[in-house]
Amino acid sequence: MNPANPMNEPIIPAMRNTAEPLNLRLHQIAARVDDAKFDSAFAEMRAKRVEAFVVLDDPMLIAMAPVVAKRALAERLPSCGWPEFAEVGGLIAYGIEFVSLYRYAAALVHKVLNGAKPAELPVERATRFFMVVNRQTADTLGLHVPDILLTRADQVIE
Repeated sequence: MNPANPMNEPIIPAMRNTAEPLNLRLHQIAARVDDAKFDSAFAEMRAKRVEAFVVLDDPMLIAMAPVVAKRALAERLPSCGWPEFAEVGGLIAYGIEFVSLYRYAAALVHKVLNGAKPAELPVERATRFFMVVNRQTADTLGLHVPDILLTRADQVIE
């Protein structure tokens, strides 16, 4: 995670609440923009014997996604991130399908421009999510991806 991003504050407790019932230990590892190869983050993951990691959706980490994915593969660590992360070499990705949200936002703007009061418009949460599995990365890591996961994926990268 990027420690300079305040948007991470609500995400970490949610991740902890999800990890604990699954008996997973969650380590918060800082990835800093001045560490171009993320040496300190990967060294900390090695020291803590991290077996897999999730990259939080962050502009700095999005820009550096190819570097993170390549390093994860070199370190033999399964990784998860936003949908485009799997496209650059991450193992799996799961996230909001933003195109439908952009269309919805445009529809709301249209309503406001046609006289609707913003305070009276509904607030909705994302309902469409997108999952990508990079089978090539799984094969490189020697991981078997269950057929049920491949069937449910929106995209499988061969």
